[in-house]
Amino acid sequence: MIDDAYVSGLPEQVQGQVVRDVQDQDGRYSYWPYKEPLAELLALEATDRYVFSGQYQQRPSPLGGGIIKGDQFGRYTVLPRILSRTVYGDTAQKTAERNDYSVFQLWGLGEDKRIYLLDMIRGKWEAPELKRRAIDFWNAHRAYDHKVSAPIRQMKIEDKSSGTGLIQDIARGGAGQGRIPVTGIARVTDKLTRVMDVVSYIDAGWVVIPEQAGWVKDFVAECEAFSADGTHAHDDQIDPMVDAINDLLAHPASDWSRWV
Repeated sequence: MIDDAYVSGLPEQVQGQVVRDVQDQDGRYSYWPYKEPLAELLALEATDRYVFSGQYQQRPSPLGGGIIKGDQFGRYTVLPRILSRTVYGDTAQKTAERNDYSVFQLWGLGEDKRIYLLDMIRGKWEAPELKRRAIDFWNAHRAYDHKVSAPIRQMKIEDKSSGTGLIQDIARGGAGQGRIPVTGIARVTDKLTRVMDVVSYIDAGWVVIPEQAGWVKDFVAECEAFSADGTHAHDDQIDPMVDAINDLLAHPASDWSRWV
């Protein structure tokens, strides 16, 4: 399916041949309605919008973005028992106004096998403040009640750009830091592919965020704005979420009880 924005980028001689008589409520229409009627395309999309977008339309995104649906996140006011907690971090290459932020998120695996976003900080920090923020975030959540939660097992940060230096700095330790097990994350595919690989977990309700938190509205707004063509303003909060889904849901450890 296509829309006016897509057609405007086609050669003029092709634009004149596009049939726009039948459109859906979003202004989309079939590129070839005589062979692929709009009703059939909409039915295919409704069956599985991600498979339809990636395979049938040969582009891994619905037109106009909307890859991550905010209303598909589970919401919590009371947590289940948390079996494991991990900090995931994503650091910006630069701190200029238009560059992404650095983000640290604390995720927990619940006894119901869902994952829970427990807390998050986000800002534009340069070293040494970046290291201090990471350590302070870890220390703020280090204490736990074994009846309802579990210790933070490690901090995972993208091993790239400023993240590489941060991993090394934290691993070296320092006065008053305490031991923080830190691991680098190597991302070998592009961001769109990584998101598409895990979005089904969000749609199925396995990813749960707070009902109330000072940062949750911005988090959901950024997720909903994520687009295939990269026109979204920021996506810094998405990377650590994807890492958490991959780590805790897509490729979980075989026995979480050892962390309890």
